[in-house]
Amino acid sequence: MLNGHDYGSVLTDPQLLDLVAFVFIGTIDDDPFIDRNSGDFLGDPVLGQTLYTDGLSIACRVCHGDDGAKLNFGTESDPEFLGTVAVNNPWEFMHKIRMGQPAQPMPSWVEDGGTNQTAADVGRYVQLNFPTECTDDVHCDDGIACTVDVCDAQGRCVLTPGNILCGDDGLFCNGVDSCDPLLGCVASGNPCSLPQACDEATDSCGCDAPLVVAAGSRYLAVTLDPADSESPVRLVVTPDCPGANALYVSQPNPFTNVAFLFSDPEPAPRQTPAEWGGTVFVAGIDVVPATTYMVQA
Repeated sequence: MLNGHDYGSVLTDPQLLDLVAFVFIGTIDDDPFIDRNSGDFLGDPVLGQTLYTDGLSIACRVCHGDDGAKLNFGTESDPEFLGTVAVNNPWEFMHKIRMGQPAQPMPSWVEDGGTNQTAADVGRYVQLNFPTECTDDVHCDDGIACTVDVCDAQGRCVLTPGNILCGDDGLFCNGVDSCDPLLGCVASGNPCSLPQACDEATDSCGCDAPLVVAAGSRYLAVTLDPADSESPVRLVVTPDCPGANALYVSQPNPFTNVAFLFSDPEPAPRQTPAEWGGTVFVAGIDVVPATTYMVQA
């Protein structure tokens, strides 16, 4: 038993001779016929169509069907057609078309008068035109309830997430429900910048004091009325709900009239409406759409 091999125990002498003959004269260099990087057959698909349809001694379509899906080498839920093999493993396709399929009536292409190049022509035609994943929508079921699974005209499965299929679980504090194509329906997460302030009872981010953050693109516009009053006032912003804390408006920027909020009233200026500059754009507050803000002067 040289090198640990003992093929003589499983193969007969004629079978061993057949194997040796294949190794010596049956194997080929596939590079002239298959691009080793892309896996594309280097063949003429137009000639390949004629050869597939009309064949040599027998046409390929007789057994495999006009679209290569008459024989399913896989299962109903995970099918494998002629196009599947040609696209996913063109080297296997090339070998089987050249040599035939063991224990099956499929003949050898080369013994039937074909060449390696015409085998590549057939391979390219199959790659470009035959279904690889499906012939019916049922083949595309990915087990995710919120995806719409469709077999397209090219025999490829198209899986489209459908957020509407997730519905609404009725919970505010876990965010919006959407469809993840791998996980199914998932929630976007707590919508509040202060998660602990989220209130399911009111579907809001609670009545905690406004959160002072870096200036962003949202402002609370405060217009003083009457604008011609001579009385100096200090501006105070409070969410209009029980237990909320007040914050005080700082001196506005002289160019943009944007002001910020402080919890300490000491640096908050007292000014007339004219000195406040008409409308003050209060930044640094987490403006919650569902909350009314009370502004006091």
